[in-house]
Amino acid sequence: MTGRADRRTPGKRGGGARKPRKAAALEAPARAAKRGAGKSKASGRVKKRSKGRPYDPDSAVGREALIKAARELLRTVPPAKVTRLDIARHAGVDPALIRYYFGDKSRLMVEVMLELLTEMRATRDRRASTIGAADRLRSRLADSVRLFQEHPHHYSLVLEQIFTGVEPKLRAMWRRDVVQPGVVELTSIIEGGVAKGELRRVDPRFLHLLVVAAGEFYATGRAVLEDVFGPAAVDAKLERDYVDFLFDLFMYGMAKR
Repeated sequence: MTGRADRRTPGKRGGGARKPRKAAALEAPARAAKRGAGKSKASGRVKKRSKGRPYDPDSAVGREALIKAARELLRTVPPAKVTRLDIARHAGVDPALIRYYFGDKSRLMVEVMLELLTEMRATRDRRASTIGAADRLRSRLADSVRLFQEHPHHYSLVLEQIFTGVEPKLRAMWRRDVVQPGVVELTSIIEGGVAKGELRRVDPRFLHLLVVAAGEFYATGRAVLEDVFGPAAVDAKLERDYVDFLFDLFMYGMAKR
């Protein structure tokens, strides 16, 4: 009679003795891994990275670097011509970080405007308790003119992203974080002047419109300025004279009668 050992002698398939079950089980994972590696190489597929923040070696400043880069680019490049790739290259980070931190380029642009205006207002607020209403008004006028001078595309950026944008939330955020604080600041200036007998009470909303318009015109109306004062006269001194003129005009217009 032929025993079990006889049936496991070299057969037709392998030409050699079969390995014990335990050894085969230990080798199975290695063979499976090798087959999987072979399939990956053959297909050329790369395992997708799970969702999350893209790799950024300096993650602590990734968001700030993008805002800073966008601010610098917008000094010389119109908003419509600034791309996500331009901003990322200027910041030296992965373009995917724009989506991670801001959602899209539009939101990044809004953050740039908010940061810029918030910084200016914070500086004025720190001085508010140490200066009177007249100096606060002059500071507000000077900042409005300087804003549009240093950032000539600011108005077109606001027009593109806020006033003609497709996201209502951005418009609501602009009213809450920019317009309302601006009116509140001017209200404080007016009330402070009224309390000291320097100013009469006027509608701060109209004053807000004039302050913004005066600053925006000086930057965008350069051709008109050159026609009136001459190309060589449009310099830092003319800007200071313009602010002085606006200050006198507004102060005398709001002076207590």
